[in-house]
Amino acid sequence: MPIEEHDLVHELPDHTDVIHELKMTNAHFPPFEEYHEVDKEAHRIGESIETPSDNYS
Repeated sequence: MPIEEHDLVHELPDHTDVIHELKMTNAHFPPFEEYHEVDKEAHRIGESIETPSDNYS
């Protein structure tokens, strides 16, 4: 069963242009990168590609 995508563009489709502009012009938009990395990791765990570390509760 495919795992649903939760990147910002899928979560906020009405704000795609704003997300893109912030990524390109705002150095203070690093939460995007962190969110993207966590989303990718969650997707890999959900697909059983990797296992979560012991740090997760």
